[in-house]
Amino acid sequence: WTPGLRLHTTSRRDEWVAGKTETNRQTTRDFLRQSRAGGIPTVLAINADAFSPWPAPYDQPTPTDLAGLAVATGTVVSQGSGSPSLIQRKTGSLKIEATGPDTDTSDMELAVSGFALCLDNGQPISSGDDLHPRTGLGLSQDGRYLVAVAIDGRQPESLGATTQELGRWLRHFGAHRGINMDGGGSTTLAWWDPSSEDADKCRLLNRPVGNGVRAERLPAVLFVPTERANGNNLGVAIHSQQTTHDVNPLHNEPFVMGDEMLVYFNAFSRQQPHPCPFGTRSIGVARLRRDGFAGLQAAADAVEGRLITKPLQIAGDRLLLNVEQRGGEGSVNVALLDEQGNELPGHGFAESLPITTDAVRAPLRWKTHSDVASVRGRTARVALCLRGHTIVYALAFAD
Repeated sequence: WTPGLRLHTTSRRDEWVAGKTETNRQTTRDFLRQSRAGGIPTVLAINADAFSPWPAPYDQPTPTDLAGLAVATGTVVSQGSGSPSLIQRKTGSLKIEATGPDTDTSDMELAVSGFALCLDNGQPISSGDDLHPRTGLGLSQDGRYLVAVAIDGRQPESLGATTQELGRWLRHFGAHRGINMDGGGSTTLAWWDPSSEDADKCRLLNRPVGNGVRAERLPAVLFVPTERANGNNLGVAIHSQQTTHDVNPLHNEPFVMGDEMLVYFNAFSRQQPHPCPFGTRSIGVARLRRDGFAGLQAAADAVEGRLITKPLQIAGDRLLLNVEQRGGEGSVNVALLDEQGNELPGHGFAESLPITTDAVRAPLRWKTHSDVASVRGRTARVALCLRGHTIVYALAFAD
């Protein structure tokens, strides 16, 4: 998590009645504004649980019943109904799991729920071909990254997305499991713009169709976004820390996905030659090679360079190498040595199969051994022989 980052959601209404009047509906921007006015430094907000009754006056703060589990600051707002929920435990950990009326909520700090999973074990899930505005929440496989996606729909410049497409977008941004939340006219994503000179710095990041009007056939210039008062909203706040970082831009560490490191950033232009309906801001991503900053290379093309590590415990069945071929022909061979410097049988240079291509996690193989499982647990030195333009960045043991 980013230091000081906290999640919060809509609380019970004062006259709370379970299954009937659980929250007061509120637009996502009003939720963000109210949170900041109450001392919670919210920087981003997105709609969450579905609600009933509907239809209802789309922009009025009427009492409503939430569909699915909702927990705010440890208090149950709505009981589970079998739908998937994003849950934050009191320890701070996040998880997506199915919840029902009998789900134990004693260790939950926060929960919001959606209709169904749209991504499971990295695989998008289909549930029809209908195109609608979509809201999605996803988690990375290790639970360290929360992904929020809002997709516009029912308008000239964006017809919407299927649930499978929503799952693909969540996966694209690093999620391993994801929920299709309340969508349609409810889909709203808002942020607090610290660079704005306006008194109200709350901005929409999407173009919601809260009034329910299907505007696909309208000329783009006639379309006007409208916000719906939603039954539940999810906010992201950053509390001040003892740090030299500027907390406003949401500083994040690089996100590792596959063979790449992704660095997301917010860019904006203060001067725009033509009016832009989406403003002058955008979110960009820099794609960098994973672990490709400091490496070892032979001194010259015709030189063979050798490196022997300190003694290491072979802690996996495979030995992986991060290697780059930077122009020309090159290769790297690997041998395992015992504590006296002798090659382990079957794992010497003569038996080593060379790596001659770019690879971030290339498995080492020998003529009679496809891995290092036979010597797992032993202590050995790893010897590398580099030729040509080969650069070695890192090695690692893996199962």
